[in-house]
Amino acid sequence: MPYIPSKEDITIIPISEGCLGDCNYCSVKFARGKLKSYKIEDIIKQIKGKKILLTSQDTGCYGLDINTNLVELLKQVVKVKGNFQVRVGMMNPEHVLPILKDLVEVYKDKKIFKFIHIPIQSGSNNVLKEMNRRYTVEDFIKIVKEFRKQIPEIHISTDIIVGYPTETEEDFKKTINLLEKLKLEVINLSRFAPRPKTAALKLKQLPVEEIKRRSIIISKIIKS
Repeated sequence: MPYIPSKEDITIIPISEGCLGDCNYCSVKFARGKLKSYKIEDIIKQIKGKKILLTSQDTGCYGLDINTNLVELLKQVVKVKGNFQVRVGMMNPEHVLPILKDLVEVYKDKKIFKFIHIPIQSGSNNVLKEMNRRYTVEDFIKIVKEFRKQIPEIHISTDIIVGYPTETEEDFKKTINLLEKLKLEVINLSRFAPRPKTAALKLKQLPVEEIKRRSIIISKIIKS
């Protein structure tokens, strides 16, 4: 597994490379390939320092190629002796759902930062389907509600893409409604831009000015 030099007291540990997704707008799959998870014992050996950052393209699918999962990894990580805290990187909703109950439980451990990054990308199921995202808005809401119920101090971060080629005004309004309803702690906003070799590149693109308008509206929600 690759080694990433530590920064001050932060140790960055990749737990896997690649992903199991096939999103129509993403080019990561071409660069990183299919999922390759590193063994739990090899990850454990790299734990040192006061802050540990577990990273990958999608931590949620960790271990699905080697007969384990993220929960099992975290259970072993928190058993390591020492005064440190662990921050877990981005995880996609479809991989969180099957392990949601157990993931919430292990997140209660004092060694794990009460922060979770789960990208929704759009508040419209139609757009999610067009993007080939393998979850629904309802799935995302279920995850958010469960974490907040069990861990009230949790900080939840999400990602939003505005201006996907098939995003209608109605779809966009659904994203606005979702964000205003959930009031997430962190919202990372991106304007859609087609990537080479992706399916979304072949779609009729929305006008740049319209994408900009939608971006400004979401930005105001973020700042409010």
